[in-house]
Formats: sequence, C-alpha cells, structure tokens
Amino acid sequence: MLSFTAAIGAFYFLALGILVLWKSKDKNLSLVFFFLCITAFMWQLTFSLLYRTKNYETGLLAVKVGWSFILFLPTLFYHFLTILSGKKDEIKWINFSYVICCFFLIFLLFSNLLISGLYPTSWSLYPRAGVLEILHILQTMVVVIRGLYLVVKSNKDGGYKTKIQFQYYLAGIILLSAAVDYLCNYGLEIYPPGLFFVATSLTIFNYTVIKGRLLDVISLISHSLIRIIAYALFLAIFICYYFLTTGKYFPANLYYFFSGAILFILACETYSRLIERIQKFSDSKLIKKRRKNKDLIDLLNRDLEKSVSLEQLVENIKTFLQSDPNVSLVSFYVKKELSDDQKNIHGEYFDIMASEKFIDLSDDFISKIISLRSLVESDEYPSELLECDSSKVFIPFINSEELIGFALLAAKKSLKFYNYEIFDLLISRVGTLIDRIRAYREISLQKQKILEDKAKFLKSLAGSIVHEIRNPLNTINLIGIQIGRLISKGSNFDLSTQIETKEQLIDLTNDISETVADANNIIKVILSDLSEKQVSEEDFSYLRVGEVLPDIVDKYGYNNEEERSRVSLDISEDFTFKAVLERFQFVIFNLLKNALYYSKQYPNLTIKIGTEQNRRHRDGGDDRKYNVIYVKDNNSPGIAPEMLNKLFDDFYTVGKKGGTGLGLSFCKRNMNLFGGDIVCESEVGKWTKFSLLFPQIEISEEINEAENGLSALDLSNKTILIADDDQKTLINLKEYLISLNAEVITANDGKELLEAFIKKAQGVEDNNHNYNHNQNQNQNQNNDLDLIITDIDMPIMNGDEASRLVREYEKQQNLKPIPIIAVTGNEENLLSFYKSGINDCFLKGDDYKKMEKVIGLWVG
Repeated sequence: MLSFTAAIGAFYFLALGILVLWKSKDKNLSLVFFFLCITAFMWQLTFSLLYRTKNYETGLLAVKVGWSFILFLPTLFYHFLTILSGKKDEIKWINFSYVICCFFLIFLLFSNLLISGLYPTSWSLYPRAGVLEILHILQTMVVVIRGLYLVVKSNKDGGYKTKIQFQYYLAGIILLSAAVDYLCNYGLEIYPPGLFFVATSLTIFNYTVIKGRLLDVISLISHSLIRIIAYALFLAIFICYYFLTTGKYFPANLYYFFSGAILFILACETYSRLIERIQKFSDSKLIKKRRKNKDLIDLLNRDLEKSVSLEQLVENIKTFLQSDPNVSLVSFYVKKELSDDQKNIHGEYFDIMASEKFIDLSDDFISKIISLRSLVESDEYPSELLECDSSKVFIPFINSEELIGFALLAAKKSLKFYNYEIFDLLISRVGTLIDRIRAYREISLQKQKILEDKAKFLKSLAGSIVHEIRNPLNTINLIGIQIGRLISKGSNFDLSTQIETKEQLIDLTNDISETVADANNIIKVILSDLSEKQVSEEDFSYLRVGEVLPDIVDKYGYNNEEERSRVSLDISEDFTFKAVLERFQFVIFNLLKNALYYSKQYPNLTIKIGTEQNRRHRDGGDDRKYNVIYVKDNNSPGIAPEMLNKLFDDFYTVGKKGGTGLGLSFCKRNMNLFGGDIVCESEVGKWTKFSLLFPQIEISEEINEAENGLSALDLSNKTILIADDDQKTLINLKEYLISLNAEVITANDGKELLEAFIKKAQGVEDNNHNYNHNQNQNQNQNNDLDLIITDIDMPIMNGDEASRLVREYEKQQNLKPIPIIAVTGNEENLLSFYKSGINDCFLKGDDYKKMEKVIGLWVG
C-alpha cells in the first residue's frame, strides 16, 4: 500500500510541474517550480520501488538515486522563494547552497557518511542516517528559514493583494516544514508522512503561481475536501476493479502498478467537470453568500463597457457594489484634469461623488501603487487618506504609468469572504476605461474645435473672397459709369461719327472682359489654395516687373482717389521673375489691402512699392542672392518684434478688427511655391516693410522664354468640332478659334456632337453645323476632324457620355482616335473624364491663352 501511495504521489508531483510550466506566465518562476516538482517526483518514484523490494542491494541503489534528488529539494525551495520575494542579489547564496548539495552528493554516492545503509521496518527497508546527514538537515533549516525571512520582509513592503499571496506562500512553507521523514532515518519507526505534507504544499504553490491569489480559508478547505473525496472515489473504483479481476487488493507486479497510477491520474483530470459540479454544490452549502465568479465578472464587464462618461462609470460601479453584502463604494477620485468643471480646485484628485472633496497624494505613495498595481488596506494608508475613517480598501486605477484615479471601499461586514477577483478586475479595467473616456472627451473637444475652426475658416474664406472680388466689381462699376457718361450726351448721339468715343467704348469693353477674367482667376486661386491642389508647371510664366507690376497696382480696387494717391511705384531696378501671374497679383493685393487698412487712422501714411536686386538672404544654411519686390508703408503703426515670428501663421492677425488671418499665410505659401520667400521688417510707430524675394533668373532661361513667346498657335487646315449648350460661350469660342485660322463645326449638346462627328467621319458635311471664317462652306468637306472641344454639363446628352460613344464608334469603324478636350468648371471629376476617353481639359473662365497651350499640345 505504501509503495502504491508513493507512486501516485510521484505522478501527482510530475503533473503539478507540467501544469505550472504550461499555465504560468512567469517562465523563470515556473521553471524553478518545475524542477522542484521533478525532484519530488524522483524522490517518491524511487522510494516506491524501495517499499516493494526486499533485496538489500536493490533497495540501497533506490535510496541513493532518490537521495540524489532529495539533497537539492531544500535549495530549490529556497530558490523558488527568492524569486517570489524579488531579491535578485540573493543568487550568490543560492549558488553557494547548490555547491554544498554537490559535495553532499559526492559523499552520498561514494561513501556511507551521509547514508550508512538500510534497516528493516514493519513496512519495508528504510535508509539509516550517516554522520553527515545532520549537516544536510542543518542546511535544510538554514535555507528554509532564510527563504521564510525573505518572504516576510517582502510581505511588509507589499500591498493588500501581495499580502494575500504571501500569506498562502507562508502556509505552504509551514506545511512543507512539517515533513518529518528525517526522523525515520534515525530509527524512529513511524509511517513516513512527508509525502502528504509535500503534496499539500506543492498544490498550494501550484495554485498561487498560476492564479496569483488563493480563495479564502473556508473556500480552500472546501476545495481540498472535494478534491480528496473525488480522488478517493476514483481510487476506490480502481481498487474494486483490480480486486474483481485478480482477487487481490494491491498490485503484485509493476505493470499493474504503473498502469493503475496512470489511469488514476487520467480519470481525475478527465472527470474534472464532475469535481466542479460537486464543488458548486459544496459552495452553495458551506458558503451561501459566495458569488458566482463568472456571472459576476461578466455583469461588471458589461456595465463598465457601457460607460461613456466618468459619472456613468461611477454610477455603474456604485450600483454593482450595492448588491454586495460585504462592501460599498465610499469615494471615487479622478485627476482634476479629466473634468473641465473642477479646474479651480487645489488638490490633484477630486471626488466625483462629492465634488467639494479633493486630495493630494505623495509622489512616493503614487510610485509605490504604480509599481505594485494592487489594492491597499487601510492599515497601510498614507497620512493623506487617514481622514477617510470609513474606508477599508484603496483600489487604484492605473493606465500605463499614471495613477489617473482611485476608489475607496468600506466594509459592510468582513472582507475575508469577498471575491478579490472583482477587486483585480476593477484595478485592471477601470484605469483603461477612464483613459478611454478621457480620450473620448478629447476627441469630442477636438471635433468641436474642428467645427469651430471650420466655421471660422469658412467665415474667413467668405471674407477673403468678398474682399478680393470687390476689386474687380469696383472696376466694372467704374467702367459702367464711364460708359454711361459717354452715351449720356443725348439721344441723337451718333456713335459711328465719334471715332474717339467709339475707341474708348471698345477699350472699356475690353477692360470689362479682363476684369471678369481677373475675378475668375481670384476665385480659382482661392479655391485651389483651399484644396491644397498642386500648381502645374504650365501655370508658371516669366514675368517682367516693369510690365506686370504697374498694371496690378492700377487694377487694385481702391475705395477712392485719396487711397490711390497714397501709393507710389518705383521700379528703378527692373528684372524678370518666375511666378503664377494670378497668384502674384493676389499677393500684391493682400499687401496693399493690409497697408491701406490704417489709412484713416494715420493720415500721413504713404505706401511705396519698389524693387531691389542682389539682396542677400539666408535660406536655411544657404546664403543666396534674390531679386526683391517690396511694399513699404511709412508713418504707420508698425509691428512689435515679438509678433513677427507668428505673422505668417494661419488665423494670426495683428491689430485688425475682423481680419481673417489668412492673407499673409497665403502670401507665404505662394512665395515658397515660387521658390522664394517673404520677410517682414518693422519699427513700431514708424514703418513696416514686406519684401518678396524671388530667385534670380539665368539669362538662358529668359532667352528660351522669349523664343517660346514669339511662336503663336496657327490652326490653318485644322477642323475643330465644339459643343456647348450656352450660345454665348459657343459663339465666343468659335470666333476665337476662327481667329487662329481654324475651321469650326458647332453643336448645342452631346447628341448633336455625336451626329456631327459621325457625319464628318462618313464624309458627309452638315452645312447647318459647319462655319468657316472665309464663308467657304464647301472647303475641306472631306477632311477628317482634328479636334473635339466639348462642354461637360449639357442637356439631352452630356459631354462625358458623348465622348464615350465617340470612342466606341472609332473602335467599331477602326478609325484613328481624335483628341477630345473637355471644358469644365470642376476638376475633381477628371479621372472619370479620362475613363470616358477625354484626353485633356481646361477650366471655364480661364484665359483663352491657356486654352491655346492645351490645344497646341494635341494639334499644334
């Protein structure tokens, strides 16, 4: 019977070691525990063989093998406890203890000083102690006491959760120290009880390593009794089966012995559900108020996940704890930065349940809590928490390395029967939830700020557009007044006889066209800047300051002649620069607008626009020379030095009421786009000077640009089909193409375009759609089309669909594809246009000169 019990114990130890190695997350701790279980396994396995044999030599061999592992058992316990206590500097003493064990092993294997032999007992042969065994016992006492000291010392430094763990580690050590098998070596003939004590202690260690905690004492006793009952039941089944098959109560050979042990362990693990059901029944009888862990945790998790505000989170926890007979929520503190309503309080943490309560915690206590990540009992409270007399437990809420809140719980009865898994759930989950709520609040605030900024930006954008469009509108208004004056000389006024007046009217109408084009360009520049669209290289041109700057200054929409008289122009140093004309014009308009803003407050204010060459400016680490156009206002308020660094930031304004804060940032972006920069210099109360710095242009670049400018587009012998539902646009475009010597066919919608294309492709000329500037309708009747220009938004059939059908017809008839150019007001749909077979496009309202570049790419 003793042999069978030892074998069962051996395999039980092996199972415990494997289970911990598999389940535990702390690999270092679990590995030491595994070797601890292996030594216990070999000890009991060899002694199982000893209890069965009557041969002295065989028994002595079994003892020496078994004791080879027993010698290391105390040191492994010591090693295990050292890891638990976290004392890394103890490793040198652990190694020293292992060295002593190795010396004992030598004495064991090669002499009789440790084990002097065997002596007969009533149950079997048993080892007799040698003269050195007392030293081994002394070593055992020293390492166990040392381990116990480390545990107790660590226990004083720990929180409540750590204390619970170490109480049961201590219980395991006490049970382990009760192994009195050594007395049998000195002739005390008692049944060796060490197996049961070690099995119990290793079971406790196994559970604590895996779970990190134990249940309360009553629950531990209940679980132990149920497992003993279950094991006894399976053991009785095995003995009955063996008796019925062999007629004997105990196995007579090793085959039955080991097979029975394996079947016994497998049965215990296979029918673990049966043990769990028996355990639930036991809990319902022995601990009636104990909660069902899974249902409890699931309920708490669901309530916590529903929380979208701190107040709701507190209410869910409070409601949850109200159903518990043991504890209640006293206070729920969070950092004051988590609430906008509590920014004026003096403490770092405030109580959501009572907003007038606030508290500061010491840095040492906070650091200790963050490192432990466990609850703290009231007897370990710092002085700041001592006034909370009703509180018994401090539950921290930690996210990352920050204590963002904590809860104080009061005990209704006793905490001993409370399920600490709920405390651990609160500690692990609530910190994350508070941080999530904080992030949700920050996102909400960011969204609100984005909406406010967007509203502000749209307001600013509308202001910018209104202001910039006011310039061309004022110009158109002035032109209208001049036209009215010219034709107000009387109803009998004969325009055909007044050559000078006629020429003036023609000039005024041209001015209107140019002004409308300027307005369209301004809108295009603002919208493209808003969408951060890349500017094409084709938009750039080489500009001569003396040619473009006077015109821009004259075009500006001054409110009156007095404003215009304040502005002077000095182009003493003319030069060529590369830029986008519309954007450069917008930059000058912005600087003029800013300078003229103070004209009423400063009656002596004057503005000078001039040029400089070869001005040095440090761009990053490179000191380069630039050509400069500057706008300087004298007798003005100036700008303080501390404001100059922020001057070109979005939404930053200086001294202007109702300013958008976008003008100078626009100027900065565009000057960077031109490859240059804008800088500001100022003296408060005297003057402000904005300098536009342009990279110097090489002479070769100017020559190439001049040569390119000489070549005009000639569309002689080219037939172009154009389509637009707006008759004015259609006629204007037709006449412009005719001025370039092109033959033009027109269509009013996509359907007419498709019909005209098919007829032309078939060699049939439709005279109703064919117009030639020489009025020769029969010329080039059989020529193929060279180009199609189509509007996109048209009735009956749009240009997109018509282009797709044109491409299909070309494929069917095996015709050479004709280039198709779209005229659109929306560049966002270019990708869909290209899929329909459209080759290129230009924007409505653009200067026809830009259209010439596009046409020249395809038929020039």
